[in-house]
Amino acid sequence: MIDLAAYLNRALPELFLTSPSQLAVACSGGADSLALACLLHDWGTRHAVSVTALICNHGLRPTSAAEADQTRRALAARGIDTALLSLVLHEGPALQARARDARYAAMAHWCQHHEVKHLFTAHHADDQMETFLFRLLRHSGPLGLAGMSAVHSLGGVHHVRPLLAIRKASLVDYLRNASIQWVEDPSNQNPRFTRVRIRRWLAHQPETTHQRLQAVIRRYGEHRIAVESAMRDLMTQRVGVTPERLHLPADLLAHPLATEILQRCLMHLGGGRTPPRGPELARLLAHLQSGNTDKRTLHHCQLQPRGDGWDITPQPGLEATSGLSHIKGVENPQPLLHATRAYPLLPERFVLPVEA
Repeated sequence: MIDLAAYLNRALPELFLTSPSQLAVACSGGADSLALACLLHDWGTRHAVSVTALICNHGLRPTSAAEADQTRRALAARGIDTALLSLVLHEGPALQARARDARYAAMAHWCQHHEVKHLFTAHHADDQMETFLFRLLRHSGPLGLAGMSAVHSLGGVHHVRPLLAIRKASLVDYLRNASIQWVEDPSNQNPRFTRVRIRRWLAHQPETTHQRLQAVIRRYGEHRIAVESAMRDLMTQRVGVTPERLHLPADLLAHPLATEILQRCLMHLGGGRTPPRGPELARLLAHLQSGNTDKRTLHHCQLQPRGDGWDITPQPGLEATSGLSHIKGVENPQPLLHATRAYPLLPERFVLPVEA
């Protein structure tokens, strides 16, 4: 069994972008996040770094408030500081995705308000495999198949995923050995969600399949690092940037990296955490390359021809597309939500997890 404390001692210095005096960790009360909160608290105690666990109550189930309070009490019993963030969501489709966006917006807001530079989440190797297969089913390109980066920017906060090389079973074993109880989210067992069906399929695969999947994902990650380095150079030189729009020269649309560059521009202006799907992106690129000058829209962006290429601008009313009504106790969260949804124009440096 892996020594998780020793692993974090080795991994964290490679993942911090600045030396922290305080950090936050998302904690739903589930096994993964509860284990990470406890591990980080112990690490912080040894390194004089304060740790606050952020508990988000979406109010989506009658038991949500009681579960959030149970999590708060379990953390407090171990001496871990907590902050409860209560969210209110609009009813409607894609509830899980909107809840995720609202949760990250609220946590980023809390971190900015408290000058915390690092927000940790407990995504692990099993989540990474699920993400790979989920994106594969949705025709993701090679960059998407690299999975989650161990570090990325979230509204100016460093979002750190230190457990991407760690299997979920190791986290569960850690909690059992420490006699720590966790909360089970019933939605994690609902087969109407694609991720749940993928999770169940993975659970019935041999360990050799898991190992091969992890190796493939890492190779895609190495590929992504190389591709995004080339993209940064190309976009710095060729993409026109003004406060109102981006401009893609027509000849850039014929470049081998045109699909990735177009996706990057749409994510930057249109926001969101999920990129446009591969087939939609391919149809849009084919239109832009065809010589047809009809306007097009995708991912909350409008594209229209101008001069030697195409202008990309946000669609009017973009701010209204979030699923977040408000964050209790936080005044005017909407501008912050837009900031946390905004995607950097130039690729961030993709960070591979520290191998276990």
